[in-house]
Amino acid sequence: MREDWKELPISDLLNVSIGGVWGSDPGIDEIDVSVYRQTEFDDDGKLLMPSDALRSITKNQLKSRRLEAGDVLMQKSAGTPTLPGRVVVVPPEIERNATCSNFLHLLRANTRICNPQFLFWYLWFNHQSGRAFEFQRGTNIRNLDLNQYLDQRVMLPPLQEQRRIVDLMSSVDSYIAALQQQADAARSARSAVLNELLSAGGDDWTGTTLGGVAVFFNGKAYKQDELLAAGKYRVLRVGNFFSNGSWYWSDLELDANKYCDNGDLLYAWSASFGPRIWTDEKVIYHYHIWKVEENPLLVEKKFLYYWLEDDVQRMKQDAGTGSIMMHITKGEIEARAIALPPLKEQKWIVEIVSAMDEVIQSADKAVTDAKSLRSGLLSDLLSGAHEIPESYDRLLGAA
Repeated sequence: MREDWKELPISDLLNVSIGGVWGSDPGIDEIDVSVYRQTEFDDDGKLLMPSDALRSITKNQLKSRRLEAGDVLMQKSAGTPTLPGRVVVVPPEIERNATCSNFLHLLRANTRICNPQFLFWYLWFNHQSGRAFEFQRGTNIRNLDLNQYLDQRVMLPPLQEQRRIVDLMSSVDSYIAALQQQADAARSARSAVLNELLSAGGDDWTGTTLGGVAVFFNGKAYKQDELLAAGKYRVLRVGNFFSNGSWYWSDLELDANKYCDNGDLLYAWSASFGPRIWTDEKVIYHYHIWKVEENPLLVEKKFLYYWLEDDVQRMKQDAGTGSIMMHITKGEIEARAIALPPLKEQKWIVEIVSAMDEVIQSADKAVTDAKSLRSGLLSDLLSGAHEIPESYDRLLGAA
């Protein structure tokens, strides 16, 4: 530890440390307030605004828990171990009468010794690096042991160096936000182009149904005792259709249409809704997934994938917003109308959209690389391994 740094428990950096409150239905108690929950957290420490939860609490409850700019909100309970310890920082535009829910904890820095943004970055990195896990208790619901968590020792630099760290991290954050904006813009452009290409039509386009150009093979509903601890195939379920996580294993021998292999087109017809081209080794696919085998004389596989992807967006728009669980039956998917251009034009559309996909992948990689840079830089700065020179203060003063 550097000479001018102090070692203190997190609790010594705080003026306020208090749990949130859920309250009653609006109009029941003394005052109606906006209540922020973990659903308004994003993984980069931003609080998504505004809250859509209006609750009623007492004036005393609000007085001790009213959110202020620079406050840190920490998630202390969740059903999965990766979430307790997540933090967000409260932005300046927070509502006047706002607080946090009882699954969160409000932390406010003692500004005489700790910069509020420095406190946020320290706690954010603490969670990102997995240090919060050892302070969790429980099985089904994971709870953070706050007393022990806040008793962790912090290597605290002087306020001026805290300010330098905060400013440098804010610059990196702005760079990441700009990269993310580029990636999002590329996605929006790609979606618009795909929709336009698929709806262009022409005299040589053929109207048919999905059932007329492809076969949808059913998966199997495996029982728990059929999914053995060690065996031959992984089992792809709808819950990890896009994530590839939480595999089951099975040694069941199956016919060719009960597993998928690299290059197969799949379609999840409930929950994780939509198409995917499998790009991994052989897996069994579960009941809520179809394997789609196209007629190559009529349709290109990648074109069919893009059409299904665009069709999912249309179905979601038709269903409207809200917590609607998307699903579709085999008869319904086979009956959906599709307009097919000639194979040559299908290949041309695939080339255009695939090129845009490469741009998006490149933009996403730039975001991922920048976030890795941020984590590495923050690790060095918080450990004191990298010192920001005092000359940096001239830049701060000129800003």
